[in-house]
Amino acid sequence: MRTKSLAVAALFMALVMVTTAFVKIPLPLTGYIHLGDTFIFLACFFLKKPYAIAASAMGSALADVIAFPVYAPATLIIKAVMALIFCLIAGEEPTFWRCVLGAVAASVWMLAGYYVFNSVFLVERGAFKPRAGQHPAAVLLNFRHSRHPDLPQSTFFDV
Repeated sequence: MRTKSLAVAALFMALVMVTTAFVKIPLPLTGYIHLGDTFIFLACFFLKKPYAIAASAMGSALADVIAFPVYAPATLIIKAVMALIFCLIAGEEPTFWRCVLGAVAASVWMLAGYYVFNSVFLVERGAFKPRAGQHPAAVLLNFRHSRHPDLPQSTFFDV
């Protein structure tokens, strides 16, 4: 049974990594959205807690190694706790509403985690600069930014 659990966890890790790093839907001025978190929640639903947490954290961190290496260490921690929150709230016998509550709570944690990471580690070092015209909610909710070549590269700090 352990071999089967490891194999399924590895599959979920690969699904999280591929859907995060390569299946992106670009958003105007705010980066992109992806389906990686969907597979994190599915891993938590189908796997035992330790396997789900490991697959979620490592799959997301590997995606960031490819796309945004500076985020990889934070992503490893943030996504592991995100999976843990979902697993704890959904419980051993998940119902629809417990899964919804778990997904919402885990998503709020993720937004807060990336906000703190950006605030503490990137803003102080001048690496995180919102672009002019960026939606204020995107800054407050901390959507990660991709440097898309078609978007203007000016920032609020440019004179």
